[in-house]
Amino acid sequence: LPVTAGEEGALTGAAFDKGQSVSCRAIPSDGTDQGNVLTSESVMVMNTPAVLGEVSLEPNEVTRLDAMSCQWTDWHDPDAGDQQTPIYTWHILRDGVESLITGASDETLDAASLLPGDMPFCRVKTWDGETIGDPFESNHGLIVNVPPTLESATLGPPDSSGLDTLTCAPEGLMDTDGDEPWVTYVWEVDGVAVPAAIANTLSSAFYDGQTVRCLATPVDAHGAGETVTSNTITIVNALPALTSVDVTSEGSSVCDVYTCEVGEVL
Repeated sequence: LPVTAGEEGALTGAAFDKGQSVSCRAIPSDGTDQGNVLTSESVMVMNTPAVLGEVSLEPNEVTRLDAMSCQWTDWHDPDAGDQQTPIYTWHILRDGVESLITGASDETLDAASLLPGDMPFCRVKTWDGETIGDPFESNHGLIVNVPPTLESATLGPPDSSGLDTLTCAPEGLMDTDGDEPWVTYVWEVDGVAVPAAIANTLSSAFYDGQTVRCLATPVDAHGAGETVTSNTITIVNALPALTSVDVTSEGSSVCDVYTCEVGEVL
């Protein structure tokens, strides 16, 4: 079928489709007469891969309890009637190293297998039924940690003296995204932190009349949750005690003198 070319013999893709053959004929002219027609070799029009306008993540930041999707816009294929099939792959940057997420080939990525700090992203290739196009890459997302939580902390026993050992008992420790949590402790006596007191028990650091409380913080491998403050205990007076008591005498008759000897008063 003859088609009129543009300036300087140019012919745009609007004039032909893939699978057609294109050739051109040139007629020389000197303004008065025309010479012989010359015909070029035919060129087969091949398939043109589709392209995308933009690829992005939605949402950009998730926890391991969530998922993110790979969104693309503006599928453009100059070959009318071709199918539109996106091909997805998912990748992560972890500690600056890129790796493929094996088995992740859907539009949506479940973040359960990733780690806080991972930066996932997707690549999308176009498939029009004949040709796979070049990949289009999204922005980098971010996996964030869900900090562990602690319901309360109870300090006891309630009527403790300076001779007793206090225990800080955390309750309701939970980590919703599956990490193994633990609890760190800070002890305060009269509102001042006790140096190096990091266990869940405290002794020999308080006396009669002082107030004691503990601060318990839930922690996992990726961060700390909200600190919980225990009840406050006022230290009571400790009853005096003797280390020992003995009766001594030079003899054992009713006429002898008996002495009661006591040890140290605590």
